[in-house]
Amino acid sequence: MLQCPKCGTDNLLNAIFCRGCGEKLELENLKPEAFAVNTQTKAQKIMHLVNIILGIVLTLAILVIVAGALFPASGRITAAEVTEQAQKNYKTLLIRNRSSRSVSFTNEEATALVNQQFSTYTGGKGSPTPEHVTVLFLADGDVRLILTAKLKFLSLHTSVKATPQANGSGTFTLEVKSCKLGMLPLPAGLRPKLVNNFTTIANATLERAKARIGKVTVLEGNVTIERAPIN
Repeated sequence: MLQCPKCGTDNLLNAIFCRGCGEKLELENLKPEAFAVNTQTKAQKIMHLVNIILGIVLTLAILVIVAGALFPASGRITAAEVTEQAQKNYKTLLIRNRSSRSVSFTNEEATALVNQQFSTYTGGKGSPTPEHVTVLFLADGDVRLILTAKLKFLSLHTSVKATPQANGSGTFTLEVKSCKLGMLPLPAGLRPKLVNNFTTIANATLERAKARIGKVTVLEGNVTIERAPIN
């Protein structure tokens, strides 16, 4: 570097005038260290290479995690409509009666009914903002819920597998067995951030239906609900 003797500013070797004060620079102002050769030891070269490799691996790992988290869950039902029979069965479930009554719903019917009830919610939905729910009845007696929410411009798909629990007297719960965000398992500590907003809306719009459930029988693609009698 060429150091200006007047203002002390460092300038490039080919500079004619100082970029600090504008004075003409002379070759005798050249610093000796400008001619020093920057040599690295073998260990330093190896460490530099290792750092580059670690940076590449870390970048790839982050990309894999992001891609896995944003991967759309399989099995989503996006075009289900409420049929006349499904609407009739839902109204039957809500009736307060001393006698028990059984009604059945398919995956598509349950999905359409849940989203219809969700659309009646008038409160703040929070963030991530719930947009859609898919209900899938599994052969092992469990229920799979695919919760689609919007976080700014990103669509997040949380898949929850749960076992329905009903005590016969109108108390219904879902015991969560596993949870995934896209393709990635979601630790229990992080689940509330993605599930709580759905739970809030479900409690506000489906509470009457939950109180009427006495017994639940889940088969692949179908659920039969026995209405809890009023004593």
